[in-house]
Amino acid sequence: MDRMTKISYNIGQKPWRFLLATACCLVLPLAWIACSPAISGFNLNDDSTVITVVPDGSTIDVGQQLQFTVQLTKKGETTNADPTLFNWVSSGPSVATVDNHGVALGIHSGSVVIRAQSKSQSSNAGSASLTVQTAPAAATLAAMPQAILVRFSTGDREVSYAVDGSRGRLRTTITYADGSSRQRETSVSGGAGPYWIALDHSGSALYLLSRTSRQVARFAIDSVTGEVVEQPIRFRIDEDVFAIAAGDKGEIKLVHLNGRVGRLKTAGTD
Repeated sequence: MDRMTKISYNIGQKPWRFLLATACCLVLPLAWIACSPAISGFNLNDDSTVITVVPDGSTIDVGQQLQFTVQLTKKGETTNADPTLFNWVSSGPSVATVDNHGVALGIHSGSVVIRAQSKSQSSNAGSASLTVQTAPAAATLAAMPQAILVRFSTGDREVSYAVDGSRGRLRTTITYADGSSRQRETSVSGGAGPYWIALDHSGSALYLLSRTSRQVARFAIDSVTGEVVEQPIRFRIDEDVFAIAAGDKGEIKLVHLNGRVGRLKTAGTD
């Protein structure tokens, strides 16, 4: 009987021993891996393993996301842990939520604490603070006297406004996240160019200053789409005004030739 035949015979005579040994070799290591909360020597059931949630003290805008991670520290050594080994909890879900992978989403302005709690031992946990702030409606990307480029945070789009004084037209170009764009022109009749453009900080109004006709035209803007509403409101100004700008508190400032800075009066339209 050759060697292969002998091995087959031995297995055939005592199959239960062979199968038991095989099962122990395969099942026991798998059971240890599945049941053990240890990560490369860091045991989540051990209170000496310190859980730290990072980043701590971050600030995000409403609608913005932030990825939190968990660090385990023991005896001076630190490693990153699988976020799914923890229960993630936000102290204020109306301000910010957090999913099973530690991704927080800003919902409303305020402050919260994001907590990662070990699933195997609830007493072992870590936390980090998070502040959510209201995003500015419009962020100015570029500006010059007769044109301005802004980004509307609520609509995920960039909008440019440019005025053609010779034609008396305000051109609005909207560029979307996918790269597509569209244009629209609005008449600015009632004032002659050249013009100076200003956008208020709320992103709800666009101001066109005509130095020659001593007028300011106020166009209402849809703060989500960036569309300009036709039929602007017009205001009289001093003839020595040469520039217009948005103030710190949303008011419109008029810059005079003598250096004096005035504020736009909204009463007494034409």
